[in-house]
Amino acid sequence: MRVALYGWNQHEIGPARLEKVRLWNSMTSPTYNERTLDLFHHNPETRVIVASVAFGLGMNIRIITDSINLGIPDTVEALVQQNGRAGRDLEMDAHGWTYIESAVVLSVQEDLDEGAVVGFEDGVLPKKKKARSKGRSRRVVEAKMKRFIAAHLQGRCIVAELNVILGNPGVDARLSCEAAGRRLPCSSCQPFWNNPAPAPMPQGYVVPVTPPSASSRTPRPLTKKQRAHAHAHFTYFAEKRTLVKDTARSRYAPTAEFWAGTELDLILDNMHLLNVKEGLNAMLSKWQYLADDGNMLHLLINGLNAQYDALIYKRRPPKLDG
Repeated sequence: MRVALYGWNQHEIGPARLEKVRLWNSMTSPTYNERTLDLFHHNPETRVIVASVAFGLGMNIRIITDSINLGIPDTVEALVQQNGRAGRDLEMDAHGWTYIESAVVLSVQEDLDEGAVVGFEDGVLPKKKKARSKGRSRRVVEAKMKRFIAAHLQGRCIVAELNVILGNPGVDARLSCEAAGRRLPCSSCQPFWNNPAPAPMPQGYVVPVTPPSASSRTPRPLTKKQRAHAHAHFTYFAEKRTLVKDTARSRYAPTAEFWAGTELDLILDNMHLLNVKEGLNAMLSKWQYLADDGNMLHLLINGLNAQYDALIYKRRPPKLDG
């Protein structure tokens, strides 16, 4: 409930926010749950369902792009099952996110420091010569889950480690994401500058120096009215571009998935730095529709910038010498 309250508080006060963030647990009625599924499939504003583990059992919901676990489940198998609720449509990019309790991370790190991560029985921690931190609650974690968390802490590929733990076959099963050529690398295999963990900077890495001419080019922010105007145009653009696509994602996902991440906010925050197509490509390099829709988007941005610049010029005509 606290997570749902947080989500509701991110939206304007009113009944509409109760449809943007939905609940799914043992206390929600079948009628409410049916309404939740209907909104999730057909209302682009409904993008979050705060659910218990009961969500998804016996259902095949193909439009889920992110599964977020608040705390680790009891077993690795349960983690795989919960993350498996996302990405059932193979044409859609999907991610599984897990926030691990700090006490669990610290416990596994202490076991790593003492060489006790691999080889102990489930639920039984070996005796330690070093005293544990007093006053900290201890959660018993199964051996396979400790191995999985240890791989994350040590920066080893967690997909490869998961394949080893579960005995998954395949020539590339034990290779890192980069070596196996996986399209979506795990958090351990992400470059350190693009890592959600985040990853530490490698030793010897040289931070590139930004030229003064580039650093001084700060974006001119849009006014509140201009931002709302531009947002409406980008929403309409998403609707029209989605209609011409013949993919599973465009058929089943809401239009809001066209801007699935932070791309739209980035564009709105940097409108006047995007007059050059190369700048747009660099900023939206991870956007999945860049190849198909980047040129049309750039034309729209230039057109909007021209409108806003013309209004400024009209209000503030340049001073002429002489």
